[in-house]
Amino acid sequence: MVWHFLRKRKFQYAVVFILILGFGLRMFVATDPFLHEWDERYHALVAKNTINGPLKPTLYINPILDYDYKNWVGNHVWVHKQPMTLWILATSMKIFGVNLFGLRFLTVLISLLAVWLTYLIGSKLYDKKVGIIAAYLHGINGLIIEQTGGRVATDHVDVLFLFFIELAMWFIITYQGKRAWWNLMLIGASTGFAVLTKWLPALIIFPVFFAFDYKGWFDKKTMLHAFIIGLTILAVSAPWQIFTAIQYPLENAWEKHFNWLHITSVLDNQGGPFYYFFSKLRIHYGEIMYLPFIWLVIRKKNWFDRKKLALLAWMMIPLLFFSIPKTKMQGYTLFIAPAVFIVLALFVRNLSFSIPRLEKSSYQWIAKLIIGLLLFLPVRYCIERTKPFSTENRTPPIYMNRVLELQKNNTESLVIEGCSHPIETMFFTNHTAYEQQLSNAERLKVEKLGYKIVQF
Repeated sequence: MVWHFLRKRKFQYAVVFILILGFGLRMFVATDPFLHEWDERYHALVAKNTINGPLKPTLYINPILDYDYKNWVGNHVWVHKQPMTLWILATSMKIFGVNLFGLRFLTVLISLLAVWLTYLIGSKLYDKKVGIIAAYLHGINGLIIEQTGGRVATDHVDVLFLFFIELAMWFIITYQGKRAWWNLMLIGASTGFAVLTKWLPALIIFPVFFAFDYKGWFDKKTMLHAFIIGLTILAVSAPWQIFTAIQYPLENAWEKHFNWLHITSVLDNQGGPFYYFFSKLRIHYGEIMYLPFIWLVIRKKNWFDRKKLALLAWMMIPLLFFSIPKTKMQGYTLFIAPAVFIVLALFVRNLSFSIPRLEKSSYQWIAKLIIGLLLFLPVRYCIERTKPFSTENRTPPIYMNRVLELQKNNTESLVIEGCSHPIETMFFTNHTAYEQQLSNAERLKVEKLGYKIVQF
């Protein structure tokens, strides 16, 4: 359908179809009838506890037993992640209810807005054909869809981070046409929200801004513009950093140290070679995506084209930066995806324009094959990720039967011991749950506080 509308130059219909398709794929994954283990269940519980206390994110909202504040999977005050994702998930549940639909629905909508932004950026930088192809690739991308539904680690956080980075990039591009101070502040505000989502990788916006705006080594005007952006970023993101440092000094200091450990150590067995993220490109975007990537780098036409430099900065700096830390996870570089989609779309457009000029029919068939692979290999990956023909993610796990029983008994003050899934249990109920069996001393403490102890 997308290609039919493109040939007919019905661009608006193509965009609408892509958004409908993207929404359907995201909602399919978002309707999984359980919380996913890494990391969605933790984000879900903290977001639930944040609904009535946005300035105090907690995992165990009522820590009856002693806990280690360094243990992010079992502590009380939870500043393991920046708060923006938690606030958005909490807002979603405040509107739509504390349930799986309420948890995921705003992420689905924001993920869909990111697809639309990819169309806008591709169209603004090049033309509507590039914008539509890029939006199509974004809309069906398997990893982004899985992240939107919480199926894989870093889930909602990386989807929302991608959106805020892309929003900042859109404002950078529109600033080139309408150079107003308020546009600089929109760049800074969007980046500030990105910082509050996933910390300092948000500063990728500065190299992209300079690629578009810098006129020379002593361009004082551009430096002033960057200073305004930086001040806005600080105004948006710094208050939370100051607040948590004062209010939760132990947890804040540990998490800052823990962030550093990602660079120096392999955490949770999430390691990989230096080329880890470059290797993942073929899985996330199609095995031959390196061809457009190399083409963009070596093409001689417009060697120092600002748009080309901006796209390369958006992609290459994060890939190189995240190759250095010893801890590596596939979602870390998800925010480069819109730039990748635009590069792929630009290559497909240029190659399709070149086909009639190729002298040999064999060359034309090779060009068509390359275009077909670039457009349809992501479809295969989308199917593999979303699993539309599998019941693997359609059936509630057995433990949910017990959780639903406990959910009916929300009027009593219960402490649940021997709970195989304590985080999920606390999300779906108002009880406190522990994985271990309580000791005699812990039992006495719990009973003195007026709680009833039950087995999971």
